[in-house]
Amino acid sequence: HPEYNEEELNKLFKLFCTYATPNDKKGSISLDSFKKLLEALELTQTHLEAKETYDSICKDGKVNLEEFMKLVKELTAKTGKINLDLY
Repeated sequence: HPEYNEEELNKLFKLFCTYATPNDKKGSISLDSFKKLLEALELTQTHLEAKETYDSICKDGKVNLEEFMKLVKELTAKTGKINLDLY
């Protein structure tokens, strides 16, 4: 992901791991965790908006790391820079 520097990638990975389902060996994020993650990034959406965003990027009912990175790229394009200073 050339649009992110190494520090940003580390923060994004750490953020993903914080919200990923612990017992899922592949690492994925449920819809509930996804909504909490959006709030943490100060990208609060209504339940319907969050579900639509979630459904638009996940293929198997859970968001994996690759899908998460794609989402962050799309949200960054829409809203400007995402604040990763919290992580």
